[in-house]
Amino acid sequence: MLEIDRTFSWSGYLDDLTELYDMFIKKHELPSVSADEHDWDNITPNQRRWLDEFSAAWEAEEDDLSQRADRQEKQLAELALLNRLWLESLSAAREAEELTDGEEIAK
Repeated sequence: MLEIDRTFSWSGYLDDLTELYDMFIKKHELPSVSADEHDWDNITPNQRRWLDEFSAAWEAEEDDLSQRADRQEKQLAELALLNRLWLESLSAAREAEELTDGEEIAK
């Protein structure tokens, strides 16, 4: 049975997959190459299936990370816009207050 550090975080998921892959190739005495670079003629059907599932998990996580990065970029842009609008509203409120104070002084 493989033992993996159970401390899980989304940001470290690819690290977890890498650790699992390294243990797999060591246990099965496979060359240390990328999962898609193995010689499919020299591995067992079970090893092929494991490598296929591993590759699918890796690609899904990479896609998810890319989507999260896109979502984070959009959120940062939204926060920047809200901040700019907030500052504009404060500036407008100060200007209105100054105009009101000036009118009272003139009276």
